[in-house]
Amino acid sequence: MFSLAKKRREEEPWKHELCNVCHVFEGGASNKRNESRKGNLEDGELDCVDCLTFAKEVENINCAGWESRRNEVIEDKIIEKTYVLEKNLLSQSIYFLNRSCSKWLCIGLDANLFFEPTVKIGGIKKQSVSFAEEEWLSFLKYEMEIKQYFRDSSVVFQVLEGSGVGISFECFDGVNKILKLEKDRECVSLSYEGVEQLWKLGDLVECRMKQLKELEYVKFYKEFINGMLEVRGELIAEMEKLLEKHSGENVCITRELMFYDLNKILSDIKLCRASWA
Repeated sequence: MFSLAKKRREEEPWKHELCNVCHVFEGGASNKRNESRKGNLEDGELDCVDCLTFAKEVENINCAGWESRRNEVIEDKIIEKTYVLEKNLLSQSIYFLNRSCSKWLCIGLDANLFFEPTVKIGGIKKQSVSFAEEEWLSFLKYEMEIKQYFRDSSVVFQVLEGSGVGISFECFDGVNKILKLEKDRECVSLSYEGVEQLWKLGDLVECRMKQLKELEYVKFYKEFINGMLEVRGELIAEMEKLLEKHSGENVCITRELMFYDLNKILSDIKLCRASWA
């Protein structure tokens, strides 16, 4: 960018004042003033046309780079906050536990636990702790003890075991307390804000869990698998035909399972066929 300024200086040296950035003369002022300004970059002035142009281009590049980085950060946050979808529960409902949406509670049917209603608490660190119904009810029994420990610094909190879920606290700077939930090498931490929101969701989780049990999805799934055992055509197409004969929430759940974990359905069909042989 400075080559044009150099060319101008060589063609019309009497018209150029010293630019305090590239030291090229531009504009016409006294030599005394030029010398006093030489190398002085503190005021950030740009005198020559080329420096102004160059600075503008740099500014545009920086703005474009900043905007690109900003978009990347936004995309990363979206990916982080929706990580729960990568470990999907079926017919799930998600409730965020803090204003930043970095912690969440999810309730749905877990295909890996025989389609039992399951509560998951997790965050953006790709960690989540799962509660079966009995584990969740056991955890709720500690509500008063956990609340008391948050509010009273003199209370000594003992590590609790709620049906396999470890419950403990961490304290930072002797003031800030964090609730830790641990199970199967997974760990999730919740601040006071997250814990308060958790208790508020108690009745909603209970209602949703009851609704999921009333679906009797295990029964529907067994009938669906049995209906596929004698099929010898293209399995996915035959699954679609079979589902078209039914309606309701269980059909939607089965379609979710086909979308997220088709291999489980194919594996169950294969196992049932093998047991019949």
